[in-house]
Amino acid sequence: MVVKCGSASVTIYQNKSKDGYFSFQVRYFRGADEVRVTRANFDQAREEAESAARNLANGELDVLTLRRDDRLAYVRSIEVLKPTGVDLEAAAKQFAEAHALLKEIPLIDAVRFYVQRQPHTCQQRTVAETAAELVQQKRDMGRCEDYLKDMRLRLKRFSDAFHCKIDSISPLQVEEFLLNLNVAGRTQNNFRRLIGTLLKFAIKRGYLPKDHPGVTTVELATETPGDVEIFSCDEMSKLLAAADPEIIPFLALGAFAGLRHAEIKRIDWSEIRPQEGHIELKAKDAKTRIRRIIPVHDNLRLWLAPHAQPHGAVAPYANMTKQILWLAADAGLVWKHNGLRHSFVSYRTAETQNIPQVSYESGNSVRIIERNYLKRVPPDEARRWFSIAPQDDESNVIKLPQISAAT
Repeated sequence: MVVKCGSASVTIYQNKSKDGYFSFQVRYFRGADEVRVTRANFDQAREEAESAARNLANGELDVLTLRRDDRLAYVRSIEVLKPTGVDLEAAAKQFAEAHALLKEIPLIDAVRFYVQRQPHTCQQRTVAETAAELVQQKRDMGRCEDYLKDMRLRLKRFSDAFHCKIDSISPLQVEEFLLNLNVAGRTQNNFRRLIGTLLKFAIKRGYLPKDHPGVTTVELATETPGDVEIFSCDEMSKLLAAADPEIIPFLALGAFAGLRHAEIKRIDWSEIRPQEGHIELKAKDAKTRIRRIIPVHDNLRLWLAPHAQPHGAVAPYANMTKQILWLAADAGLVWKHNGLRHSFVSYRTAETQNIPQVSYESGNSVRIIERNYLKRVPPDEARRWFSIAPQDDESNVIKLPQISAAT
C-alpha cells in the first residue's frame, strides 16, 4: 500500500514471520537513505506512513529520524512555545545566540538579572514628563521662582533634544548633548549637574534602575575663569546718585553686604537688623541653603535707614535686572555682570585680609573666591568703598558727589 501527500509517497509492506505472525513495514527515502519502520498492526503502520508522508511534503526531514522519546520531547516543546508565539526553530536560534554570549552563565540567571534592573513595575516616563515632575516637586518644596525658572529653561533644552523615554538615554548621549551646547565650561557643568539631578530623581521614582550611573561617567568640562570686573568707588557713587529711592536698598545690599541678586529678591526686611549690627540670611533664602550672618557696615546702615520697614520684600520689582540696566545707562555706565557682588568680595578681602571670613560672609568657598571672584585692590580703596554714604549724612564718611543722571 502506498500513502501519498503531495509529491511525497510512503509504502507499507506486509511481512509474515516463520512463526506465522504478521507485521507491517513502512518504507520511504530520506534523501539517498532508505528509512524502514516496523509496526505490529496495519493501523499503526498507516498512521506512521501518513505522518511520514506529511513531514516529507513539508520538508521536515529531521523529525522523521527522531526516536520515540525525542519525538515526545519535540511535541512537548511545541506545546510549551505556543503561548509565546515563537516557533521552535526561532527559539532554538535565540537560545544558541544567548548561550554563545553568556558562555558559562545560565540564560535564566541573565534574564532574572535583567528583569531586576528594569523598572517594569512602574509606569515609564518621557524625559519631558520626568522634568515636569521634578520642577513640580521643587515648587512644592518651596524653591524660589528664579531657581524654578532656570531649571525649567535648562531641562526644556534637554527634553527638546530627547523626545523619548528617559530610560533609553545613555551617558554617551548626555555627553554628546553637553558638547553640542557650544557654551562655556562652567555653563556646561551647570547643565551636567542639573541633568544629574533629573536622573537621580528618575531613579527615586522608579523610572530608572537603582544602579543607573546617572552622569558619573560624563566628564566635567574644563572651566576657564573669566575676567572679573568690579565697580570703582566713583562708579558706585554715580550709580547710587542716579538711582530711584526704591532700588537703593537693592544696590546697597549687593555692594556693601555681598548678597546675591536672587538672595536680595528673597530676603525680608525683618531679617535686616542694623541696630544689632548684622543681616540674617536664612537658609531658605541663601543659594547654598546655609544660613549666614553678615555684618552691617556703617555706610550700609545709612543707606538702608530711610527705606527700612518692619517686614516685607526688599526688592520692589519682579525684574530687577531690567531696572539696574536702565540705571547704569542713566548713570552713563556699562553694567558689570555680578559687579556688585564681585566688588564686595574684592573690597572686603582687601579690608580684612582674611579670605575665610569673606568666604563665610559671601557664602562661597575659599577656592571659588580665589579663582573666580577675587580682584585685588589696595586697602585704601577698600576703606573708600565702605565709606560711600548718602550726601546728607554728617558722619565721618565720604559723601557722594553732586552729579546728574546723565553724567
